[in-house]
Amino acid sequence: MDCVVILNWKEPEKTIRCLQSILRLNKKSLKVILCDNGSNDHSVIKIETWLSKNVEQNGILGNRYKRVSEGSLDDLPAWPELDIVLIENKKNYGYAGGNNVGIKFALERGCEIIWVLNNDTEVAQDAYCAVRSAFQKDPCLGLAGSVLMDMSDRSVVQAYGGRINKITFTATSVGAGELYRVGVEERKIKSIDYVIGASMFLRSEMVEECGLLSEDYFLYFEEADYCYRLKDSKWNFGVVWESKVYHELGGSTSGGQSDLAQKLYIRNRALFCKKYYPARFPLFLLTLPIVWLKNILKGNKPVASYALKVMYLALRNKSIPIGIIEEVT
Repeated sequence: MDCVVILNWKEPEKTIRCLQSILRLNKKSLKVILCDNGSNDHSVIKIETWLSKNVEQNGILGNRYKRVSEGSLDDLPAWPELDIVLIENKKNYGYAGGNNVGIKFALERGCEIIWVLNNDTEVAQDAYCAVRSAFQKDPCLGLAGSVLMDMSDRSVVQAYGGRINKITFTATSVGAGELYRVGVEERKIKSIDYVIGASMFLRSEMVEECGLLSEDYFLYFEEADYCYRLKDSKWNFGVVWESKVYHELGGSTSGGQSDLAQKLYIRNRALFCKKYYPARFPLFLLTLPIVWLKNILKGNKPVASYALKVMYLALRNKSIPIGIIEEVT
């Protein structure tokens, strides 16, 4: 038995569209865990209304779902009696924290593979089965990603995976803009530093040994952190070429260009560098004045000031600021 964990925050329409694509797979062994991350826009009511009208009437996947608060998960019946669980998280825990609620629930219910899937996606018909087959063939594969395809032009690759610049610690998408061709890009896939968290499959044994997603970041770099943790374990990670998922880019953060997204990106680059490349941290800090200057020239003083704030606190050996998280809670 496996499950897919889908996180919603104020985007019920996207979540429903994603859920529809999962239900079209018609895999009764694949349970669904929907986690609402403390939305205050009636997301839960909208999703539950759709479930009651569509899942029960059409019998897709099964006709058994349950809405439950985060604090009442222990009261739910076992999986054979449920197909879909809609969990109301107490607050917005961020990407990692919100998904971790679902991942922990899946582990407690004995799921073998846990598919962490963004709500701004739609899955291709073989997205799940291809990865399940890969897990069966390679017992050391602990984490696998899908090939992300552009939602608007479904023949174009959005990313095979990610690569990190070891000076600026910026992340780039490998394969972006290329046409999807079966089996051609294996070399590029092997060159990635991490899989993209928009569609990420976790083997339960790996999670038990290596832990949950790190909640230090709130948004961005969680999947890179996870893949780097695996490098010191017996587990491998990789991308399954035959698993395709169609993805919108940065939907919840205005394509990654909002002030909040840019601040989190600066902060989390610093956290990641200090954790995994501490010897290069001073060099990384020297790149922040360039970030400041670029944002000053663009007229974005809040982000420019934040870059200097990160640098100042790091030089004084203070904790990296996290107050910006209040903007999304």
